[in-house]
Amino acid sequence: MRFRTTQKPRGILSFSDQRRLSLVIGCIGLVLIGFTLVRRPAFWSWMFPEEDQELAEADADTATAEQIPLLQHDEFVVNDHAALKPALDENTVQEENAVLTLPNDLRKTIRDDMFGIGRQEIVAYQTSLQLANKLEQAKDKRVGRGAFALFIDSPQSTRGIPWRMKGLLRQLTRKTENRMNIGTLYDAWISTPDSGDRLVHVVCRTASEALVAQVKASQEGSVRFGSNPPQVEFTGYFFKREAYASQGTNQISKAPLLIASTLHQHIPAAAGSTRSERLNPYLAWLAVVVCIGVSVLITVFWTSDRKNAQTRSHQLTKLPASPSFEDLHVVTVSEALQTMQAESEEAADGMV
Repeated sequence: MRFRTTQKPRGILSFSDQRRLSLVIGCIGLVLIGFTLVRRPAFWSWMFPEEDQELAEADADTATAEQIPLLQHDEFVVNDHAALKPALDENTVQEENAVLTLPNDLRKTIRDDMFGIGRQEIVAYQTSLQLANKLEQAKDKRVGRGAFALFIDSPQSTRGIPWRMKGLLRQLTRKTENRMNIGTLYDAWISTPDSGDRLVHVVCRTASEALVAQVKASQEGSVRFGSNPPQVEFTGYFFKREAYASQGTNQISKAPLLIASTLHQHIPAAAGSTRSERLNPYLAWLAVVVCIGVSVLITVFWTSDRKNAQTRSHQLTKLPASPSFEDLHVVTVSEALQTMQAESEEAADGMV
């Protein structure tokens, strides 16, 4: 008896099982691609168009020294024989990368580590005030952020260039009389996060309304802020590294002098939820959808296995071949004996 089959050999998995396995692998790949996309912050930016750019650029203000030395009021000392000179024409101002800077010939007239404004520095001083006003009106966002150590260590490379700074206002004084007939100026002393117990000297034409109101309310025209100083920010030109005598000490200190147009009071943004906190509900719903999809997939597989359990068991018990009687002849016993006898006689004759 010979067994033959017309079916192809069956593998470990059937065609339907292979198709389901391929579907599972494809779904897992799509889930991984989805996680790769949603983990990027740029994917969720369209959901928060009102995100404040200043909040992302806000710097953490560090604690400054508790004791600030008292300052004298002679920062604007000008020699009696200093002659007033008109400021340079606006067309002579240099422009680097679309940012106005002080001309080089005026930078050379400025002397560091000196008290007040010298006679040879008046033109550069007046020009810096004009540039500060133009910079305030232009509201150029490309101005770099200044650093206290940079002004102290490298005054030559930073002079005449606009800088953005932020810090705590320690003292604000209103100057209505000066020998240069410039008008009302505000003299501010600020401590920055990187200045430690040292100060930054800022001269500006105006300040925020709240700060101006406090100065006008004081009889001396000067306000010293104690343990809760306001946060201020400004954009101004670094003029020079000047010397000043601190009251109560016999030492001469040095501070960077910057000339600005307006001293803005910085009101910190109200503490709100971060972007990650606002994404938590969406991530939770995404996790729920993924869990539901996995549960449905497991249920489908379990139902299919239970439904076809008996069919698969029956197929495993059946032989993969069927009997075939092709090329077989049926003979009787006598015919078979006669055939065998004839074959033996032929074999004996061949041997003789």
